[in-house]
Amino acid sequence: MTQRPDPPQDPYGRFPPPPGVPQDPYGRFPPPPGVPQDPYGRFPPPPGVAQDPYGGYPHSRGVPPGVPQDPYGSYPLADREPPPKARGRIVTPFRVVLLVALVGSAAVAAYSLLVARGSQSIAITVAALAVLGVTMALLSVSLAAGAVRVGRSGYGIRAILGGLFGGLFALGASGALAAAVIFALLSQA
Repeated sequence: MTQRPDPPQDPYGRFPPPPGVPQDPYGRFPPPPGVPQDPYGRFPPPPGVAQDPYGGYPHSRGVPPGVPQDPYGSYPLADREPPPKARGRIVTPFRVVLLVALVGSAAVAAYSLLVARGSQSIAITVAALAVLGVTMALLSVSLAAGAVRVGRSGYGIRAILGGLFGGLFALGASGALAAAVIFALLSQA
């Protein structure tokens, strides 16, 4: 049984074109007769459609007709809108209640840990630490949500500080809740 010889190939593994069909040095076939091409082998745009110097169409990037652009296809800086203002007030009733609960529970926990002596001091400490932990957890969630909101509005420093303090309050909440669980287990022993 004899094998057919493989057709000749160029060094890149391409087969030669059919007889009588010319190719350029890159292995591309020429365009149909009468169709112009630029030196990079691109066909011209349809009639009446403008191209930028890089061969892209302005309407493909969502640019309305008649809007000036810089050479890289973006709007001029003067035409851009400033980032929107961050909404929301700094002092809200929710934050005031959280601040009062935070200060009150921290004061009760410090008093019961450092000053109070007696049979009820551990129970008061557990309750104060539990309230302190829940309050810090709510504050950390509130600060994290605020950090995301102001970060989307374009205020990077406020977003970083909100995330930082939100993380610190989350650490404090986990510590307070862990201490409340430990004191509750010690009180039952």
